[in-house]
Amino acid sequence: MSCLSAEGTVWPALAVNVSADGARLVSFLPDRPAPLLSVQLVNQKGDSVAVPATLVHAHGDEGLWMIGCRFERSLTEGELRALVPLRRKRA
Repeated sequence: MSCLSAEGTVWPALAVNVSADGARLVSFLPDRPAPLLSVQLVNQKGDSVAVPATLVHAHGDEGLWMIGCRFERSLTEGELRALVPLRRKRA
């Protein structure tokens, strides 16, 4: 995925937890991330959804940042299903 800051910078991130209303991201950045403008989530097939987002928190050490963001609009059920594969229960 990628993040777009309010300052116009773009940086890559890995979404480690995604819900309809937000995501937890991991990114390697030299400094604290700037306030977000939007994020673009991409699934393994290359399908993507761009959504306005705000930075909720950022915790980092030595260039590794755990970032929480809130989406300005909830992802639709179809968008969420396309981005996050369903896990199958083990028998």
